[in-house]
Amino acid sequence: MKKTEKTAELKPEILPEAVKDKVQSLSKEQVKPIKQPPVTIQPAVAQPTLPPLYSKVEKILEEDLGEVYFKMSPDKQQAFKVKGEETTLKISRLLQNARIKVRQIFKLIISWLGIIPGVNKHYLEQEAKIKTDKLLIARDQELRK
Repeated sequence: MKKTEKTAELKPEILPEAVKDKVQSLSKEQVKPIKQPPVTIQPAVAQPTLPPLYSKVEKILEEDLGEVYFKMSPDKQQAFKVKGEETTLKISRLLQNARIKVRQIFKLIISWLGIIPGVNKHYLEQEAKIKTDKLLIARDQELRK
């Protein structure tokens, strides 16, 4: 019989006489618990499923913005990246609907590009229009597959 924590916890009244004497004679110092490696349990985090057009939307939105992005300060870069990911997710969800709200997509792109410091309003509108048109074309191509 192994000397484990469980033997120290056993009730002497249900043990045979020979074992009862051994259990009572064991002190807590003699009974050493079995050391097991710590178990780390990772919480189950539900990963949101990305819409099917997410990667295409992301590529279209980031086109021609690499140079502008690297000229920004690190704070602006982080804000631009976070807002860009949110915008990409919202737009890709909007493109899944049967009825597309083009104006809403256009406004999302303008608000995202508005983070870029010192950008002309007309440039923003022009870029947003170009990107919106490309997104609609990509959606049509995806539906034809």
